[in-house]
Amino acid sequence: MNGAKEYHERNAVQVDRISELPDHIIHHILSLLPTIEVVRMCLVSKHWKRLCYKVTALQFSEFSMGQNLTQRNFPTFLRFFNLLMTRDEEPLVSKLKLELCSFTRRSISLRSWFNFVLTNRSDVLANLKELDLCVETSDCVENHLLPETVFRLRSLTLLRLCGVMLKGSEFVNLPYLKSLSLENVQLDNQVLHNLLTSCSSLENLLLKKIVDVWHLNVSSSSLTSLKIDTGGSFTSKVNVEAKNLQSFVFIGSFSYPSLKFLSPCETIRDLSLCRAYFRNDKGLQSLLLKLPFLESLALDKCFFPGVVTICSPHLRHFAFRGEIISKGLETTIDTPNLVSFSFEGYVEPKLSLIASNPLKASIKLYRREFECRDVYDTHWYSDLLNFLANFDCFRNVNLQVISEKALVFPSQCRRLSRPPLPTLKHLKVKVMSPLSKNHDLRDALFWASPSLETLLIE
Repeated sequence: MNGAKEYHERNAVQVDRISELPDHIIHHILSLLPTIEVVRMCLVSKHWKRLCYKVTALQFSEFSMGQNLTQRNFPTFLRFFNLLMTRDEEPLVSKLKLELCSFTRRSISLRSWFNFVLTNRSDVLANLKELDLCVETSDCVENHLLPETVFRLRSLTLLRLCGVMLKGSEFVNLPYLKSLSLENVQLDNQVLHNLLTSCSSLENLLLKKIVDVWHLNVSSSSLTSLKIDTGGSFTSKVNVEAKNLQSFVFIGSFSYPSLKFLSPCETIRDLSLCRAYFRNDKGLQSLLLKLPFLESLALDKCFFPGVVTICSPHLRHFAFRGEIISKGLETTIDTPNLVSFSFEGYVEPKLSLIASNPLKASIKLYRREFECRDVYDTHWYSDLLNFLANFDCFRNVNLQVISEKALVFPSQCRRLSRPPLPTLKHLKVKVMSPLSKNHDLRDALFWASPSLETLLIE
């Protein structure tokens, strides 16, 4: 028996399962590997070598390897690519991803080579579907100037550019482009306008840290998803005009750029605002009036000068995250069709929530920096009672606090106050610090919500 077992184990080790895979499976595996690994796979067998030369997805990254390794692999990558350029049979390159540093001679050579390919051998890229070019930038080095030829690769469906400079771009021929990502890109509004107006199929757009644009204008009738991140830039105003937009994420910088929809966006269903600046009390509500069918709203560290009123009849999911930057803020949320509500931040005693039959509320409460983490006074419990009373209409409440002391209401408070959650049925509490062995927390929670059917404490 032992001899037979050793024989089968020895033969099992010798079986090459990968080579038995169908060619199209092997080809798919190779397309997911960095090009340097594909070159190494050519040494496995003649069959693999033939398949390697049919790879249409090329990837090279200086970020994922050390300096010595990159120095050896760089010429190998170029030789392999040049070999692919000389082949006569289809298919051509369909996906090209390059991640380059901006300071080395090697990177400068690779950038020059890439510019040469774009300018003089664009026929090799005639079937290119996805182009992902990222050049590491520095304050002391100007962004890499990209040839205008890239905007005439008409087969592109996805284009991601990072750390480059775009100039001119008067003639753009990208009729099939569906996804465009520009990160840390140096351009002006005219270049952006030429891009957007010439890409009639564009659906997804990401603009992150656009350099040298003070007033950012985005206008497109085909866009369905838009994300703008001005973090670290000096953009002071953002104007959006996209009549078919469905999802919009806006992340402002600490200069709080203003946001304005130039036309009603009745198709928007999801809106997320982070570090957005509203100059007056009616700023947010004026924005929401242009979004009559909004279903999901997230606000994170936004600036409000005073009273905040959120009235949205179709809103189903609402998230309030981070500190609300306003002194003496009063917040009224009137959302009759609300299903779920998420709150993360400090206790807001002046919050008023109006909802007909919401299902679930998730609440994470923090202490302010000037407050002692483990000391809770009368003001804390008074504010907490007013705050929690807004959530009695929910079917389920998840509540997270730093210390269990935050929820152990003093006996005098219980005698003088009404329970904040008299009809709540299901409560889950998570305490970040270790729990004590006494029953004070459990007793306090049953006082605060006397109709509980399920209580879970973690």
